[in-house]
Amino acid sequence: MAKNVLPAPEDRQPQAVVFALAVAVLAAALLFGGAARRGLLSDSIPQILSLFLLLAAGSSALSRIAKERMLLVGLLALVTLPLAQLLPLPLAVASALPGRTEIYGPLAEAGVTSPMSISLRPAETLRSALSLLPALSLLAAVLVLSAVQRRMLVLVAIAVALVSVAVGMLQMIGGPTSALYFYSITNFGTGVGFFANANHFAASFFVMLPLCVAFAAGERKVGGVPYAQVGLAAAAVLLLGLTLSGSRTVILLGPLAILISYLWFGRGIMTFAFGARFRIAGVLAAVLLIAPLALGVGVLRIFSRFETQDVTEDLRWTMAAATWRAAIAVFPFGTGLGSFERIYAYFEPLPSLVDVVINHAHNDWLELLLETGVFAIAFMLLAIVWIVRNATVLRPDWDGLDERLARASVLAVGLLALHSLWDYPVRTIAISSLVGVCIGLTVAPNRLGAEIDLRLRRKRRRRRSRTGNELSGAALQKPLSTS
Repeated sequence: MAKNVLPAPEDRQPQAVVFALAVAVLAAALLFGGAARRGLLSDSIPQILSLFLLLAAGSSALSRIAKERMLLVGLLALVTLPLAQLLPLPLAVASALPGRTEIYGPLAEAGVTSPMSISLRPAETLRSALSLLPALSLLAAVLVLSAVQRRMLVLVAIAVALVSVAVGMLQMIGGPTSALYFYSITNFGTGVGFFANANHFAASFFVMLPLCVAFAAGERKVGGVPYAQVGLAAAAVLLLGLTLSGSRTVILLGPLAILISYLWFGRGIMTFAFGARFRIAGVLAAVLLIAPLALGVGVLRIFSRFETQDVTEDLRWTMAAATWRAAIAVFPFGTGLGSFERIYAYFEPLPSLVDVVINHAHNDWLELLLETGVFAIAFMLLAIVWIVRNATVLRPDWDGLDERLARASVLAVGLLALHSLWDYPVRTIAISSLVGVCIGLTVAPNRLGAEIDLRLRRKRRRRRSRTGNELSGAALQKPLSTS
C-alpha cells in the first residue's frame, strides 16, 4: 500500500544529525570566526566542521536549491568564481590581461614558461574560498531542516550574541589590558565580544535585532516561555551591545533595524509581551533599566567620536579613491579574491601612507570590484534583485513565525549590504555564516523534515506509552506481600 512505501534515500536524511552539526558549525563560526584576516588557526574550526555538515545535508539541499532559480545562479557563480581565478593560464595569455603587463611581462621576457592564474595571490584566493564553507554549509542545512529546527538554530545564534554582549561588557570593565580580548589586533578599550573589530561586533547585533523582533511579534511559546518575552528581552540586551561597540555605524543602522522591523511585523509586539493593560508600563520599565546603562557605557562615547574625529577626514575616503583607481586598472577580470592588501600598496598615494597595514578597503563593494572585476557588478545587481524580491513577495501559506523570520532575514542581509559601503562585515566567517542562515530562511521550510520529526515524536510517544503500560501491567501482576 502507498502508506508503506519508503521515501527516497535523500528524503530520509537524518534530521537530528544535520541539526546537531548545524548548531556546531554556527556556534564555532560565531565564537572563532570573528576576524577578517585569513589564515588564522581559529578559522579552521568552523571550516572543518562545515565539511561534515555539507556531507550530511548536501544531497537533500541540492534538490531544493535546484528549484530556486535565483539562489542556484548565485551559488554557482560563488563557487565557480574562485575556481576560475585559480585556473592556470599560459603566461602569454595571463600577461595580456589588464593590469598584468608590469607583473607578468618581465617573466615572459626572461623566458619563463610556467602558467599563471588570473589571481595575483592564488594562496589568498584559496583561503577566501575556504572561508565561505561555513556559510554555504549552514545555507544547505537550513534548506534541509524542519521549521522547528530552523527556529531553534536562530535561537542558538541569539544566545551566542547575548553571551557576546556579556563578554563585551567585561572587556570594557577590564580596560585595554583585559585578558578577554581574543585577538592581538583588535579595538582595545572597547567592547568587541568574540570579534576582532568593534564595527563587526555591532554588525552582528543589528543583524540579530530583526530576528529577535520576529520572535517577539507573536504569541507562541518555546519551552513554556512565550516568544514575545524572550524576543523582546533579547532585543533589549542586543541594543545595549550596540552601544558597547562605540561604532558610529550604530547611530544609523541600529535605529533603521528597529524601525523597519517594527513597521514590517512588530506593531503588536508590546501587546504580546505585556498585555494590552501593561504594555506602556513594560516599555517604561525597559527604558528605565536599559537607557541609563546604555548612555553611560556607549552612547555618549559614540557621539564624542564625531566631535574628535571629522568624518570627512577619515582615511576611508582616501582608501576608497585608491581602490577605485586600482579596480579600473585591472577591470574586467580583477586581481583575485583576497589580493587587496598587496595590490592596494601599488596604488596607495604617498601623502596618505601610514604606519599601519591596510588589509581591507573599508568599502567591501569597491574591494570586491578590485578583486573580481565585472563579477562584482553582476553580484551587486543580483543582491539588489534578491533583496527587493524577497522583501515584497507574499507568503500566505507560511506559518506566521516563519514568514516573519524570512522578512527579518531579508532586512538583515539588506543592512549588511548597506554597511558594506563603508566597512567589510561579511569578510568575517561569523557574519558570513549568519548571512548563509538568513538566505536559507527566505526559502520555505522543509515540510518533509517536519513530517519526519512528527513521525519520530509519535513513535517516541507510542514507545513511552507501551513502556508505561508494560510497567503498569507488571505492577498489577505482582503478588501482594503476606508478611
